[in-house]
Amino acid sequence: MTVGENTARKYPMEIKDVFIAGKPWTILDVRSPAEFSICHLQNSISERLQCCILCTADYMRTDVPLSELLHDPKSQIPPEGDIIVVCRLGNDSQIAAKALQEVARTNAMDTRTIVDMVGGLRAWSRDVDPDFPVY
Repeated sequence: MTVGENTARKYPMEIKDVFIAGKPWTILDVRSPAEFSICHLQNSISERLQCCILCTADYMRTDVPLSELLHDPKSQIPPEGDIIVVCRLGNDSQIAAKALQEVARTNAMDTRTIVDMVGGLRAWSRDVDPDFPVY
């Protein structure tokens, strides 16, 4: 994970473009497991600020403690693809993305990009998919 130029907040339409392009990404959803069960982006992983869920196209692990994820991200996050952090409104995902960026900086991790989605899943529903549930 690289910090600096490769860490950014992206808007939902920009993230949709990444999905359409077929690039490998890990979607880290930092809402609670209960909120995750209401709705989530396809192939996302849930990891609330104390606990999270991780997802990729062919992998899902739930209830990963964030402290464990931050301690050893390489053991929790699939090794390929960049990371998109999402939440309901965009605040918690920004906090989690910054924490991951700090771990990346401290541990000189790989060159994956860490991206936080501006406006969260509510903005996704408003700007990309009006059928996506809002709660």
